[in-house]
Order: sequence, then structure tokens, then C-alpha cells
Amino acid sequence: MESNDVNNGSWIGHPSEPYMELEIVHSGMRSTPLYYDLSYPAYAKVSIKSDNLPIGKDWTRYSSNFLTLWFHGNSENIPARMYVKLNDSKVYYSGQEKDLKKSKWIRWDIELSKFDTDLSNVNKFCIGFEESEEYPDCFGQILIDDIRLYKCIK
Repeated sequence: MESNDVNNGSWIGHPSEPYMELEIVHSGMRSTPLYYDLSYPAYAKVSIKSDNLPIGKDWTRYSSNFLTLWFHGNSENIPARMYVKLNDSKVYYSGQEKDLKKSKWIRWDIELSKFDTDLSNVNKFCIGFEESEEYPDCFGQILIDDIRLYKCIK
């Protein structure tokens, strides 16, 4: 993960060990806690360079059409507008912001064609949050699991 600057209101991992979530998982043995706090900073996002991802930079390699991720909300969250960004192209979560308050796993399927970027040269993958008119000064924590690329979805 890229280091957060002082204007970033988001971070990955629990504040103390274990840093990954071991009890609430969608599949496998752990999920990733993602915290956001927009009460002061200009933005809240976490980014990873695509060189650090198993697929690398070329997201067209396997003829994938969808990016899928699962998130698990928390009833104490003050929801925000969640988005995924590839390079400089942002796609907002198409569900309701209050889904971030739901303590259950929610699948988010994103058509890769919605990203206005060269999918054969993805340099950065980002999950972020923005304030909304309905929920100013948002903060909370979600869990992320099973980020995958698919040719088709069921």
C-alpha cells in the first residue's frame, strides 16, 4: 500500500495486532479492514500500485469484463460515497450509501468498461470515500474481501 499523507483520512488494518480481520471474512482466513474519516481531511482513500497485484498492470490479459469486490459494513458507520479508481478514472458504488451501515457481506460488481482508462496499463488501484450531501463528516470502517476480475458474472 502507498503511504498515507497527512490529508488522507483513510487507512488499512486494525490499529493493533492482529492487523487483518480474522473473524468476519467472506472467504479464506482473513479480510481487510478499511477505515475512513472525512471529518477533517480532504479525502479518504487507499491505493496500491498494480505491480503489487497478482494480475499486474495488464487487466485485459484474461479478457475480464468485471471487477468484483465484497464489502461488509458496520451499523455505527456514518456512510460516505464509496468508489473504486483505476489510474485516474473513478466509478462510484451504484448501491445506496447506507449499505456501508449493513453488517453483512455485499457484492459490488463493476463493469470494467465504465473506467475511462487504458486497462492494458493500470498503474494504480484505489478504494476511496467522499462526503455526500446526505452524510457530511462521514467516518467508519468496512471490511474488504475477494477482489477479483471475471469475464462474466452470475
